[in-house]
Amino acid sequence: MSFCQLLRHHWNQLYWLLPFHWTISATWRGGICCLGTKQQLQNTNIFIKCMIERSHLSLMENRKQNARELWNVTFYDDVPAYLSFHEPVLQSLIIFICTAGLVEAGFFIWSLGFCLKKVNMVTTYFLNLAVAEFGLFAFLLVLAALSIAECAPKLKMPVVYLLFFAYTAAVYFLTVISVERCLGVLFPIWNRTKRPTRTSSILSFLVWSTAGFLSGITMCFHYVWSYHHSVTMIRIICSGNVLILTPLVVVSSLISFIDNFSRKPLPKMLRTNQSLRLIFFIFFAMPLSFFYFMDWLGYTFPAMFMWISFLLTCINSTMNPLIHYVLGGQWKRWKSGRT
Repeated sequence: MSFCQLLRHHWNQLYWLLPFHWTISATWRGGICCLGTKQQLQNTNIFIKCMIERSHLSLMENRKQNARELWNVTFYDDVPAYLSFHEPVLQSLIIFICTAGLVEAGFFIWSLGFCLKKVNMVTTYFLNLAVAEFGLFAFLLVLAALSIAECAPKLKMPVVYLLFFAYTAAVYFLTVISVERCLGVLFPIWNRTKRPTRTSSILSFLVWSTAGFLSGITMCFHYVWSYHHSVTMIRIICSGNVLILTPLVVVSSLISFIDNFSRKPLPKMLRTNQSLRLIFFIFFAMPLSFFYFMDWLGYTFPAMFMWISFLLTCINSTMNPLIHYVLGGQWKRWKSGRT
């Protein structure tokens, strides 16, 4: 086998090992001019052009394949065989927890909205949080039921967008509650005397408006442009939750915890309440946002991990009233202010 035939035979391996193919092609042409005839040079040039075009087409095809994987539809992904059995089990658990959560959230909505003589800052936030979690339970229950029954696929996406609307509102209210507690600890005099009375109502309106605006944009992207744009919007929202809200909650919770310990010893129940609030927010409320944040970075997980995130979100929403209201010392105040 001649030198030219050997290079032709191993061209594919040499081409990918040498990324600057235009330089190598010029060097190869110079070598062929010295070693071979004019006909061999023409054949070699034609061969080089064909291989370069083929390599460019292969590279573009790889890029398109990577783009398809990046825009992967996580709601309808097929999980591997060894994981497919566990997905209906997770969906059944979600249905059970959501059913109990609907009863709990409905009870707190009735208690805070209709059985209190006076509504204050705390009850305003908790009432709005209970409404957001009621919607979260309802939409997630419908989504899990549709996934188990494998029916009405066109109905899934509107339910998903409404679910993310309720989830975003609930996460925002948890953040506002944590920041308000921090401000109340750092500035107790201002919080009791100079704080505007309608601040809680205004902030609640802003939270609902922001969550509705983001969810509305996501739905518009889906129905006006394409599904890929709506998935990108969901990833951006969840990335904002991870990069902005999580540090904000962690810092405000730590400041409140340290300040309370420096001033006076706290009761054991209150210390447990502050610790549980932070733990449940990070490890139960944020995994869903972290799932789409990592998906935005290109680390696509099986759909089962999304259902695990939904399950953790259900557990967090079920425990929130107990942690923030019962263990937080608001239960006795609720009983004293009850009609």
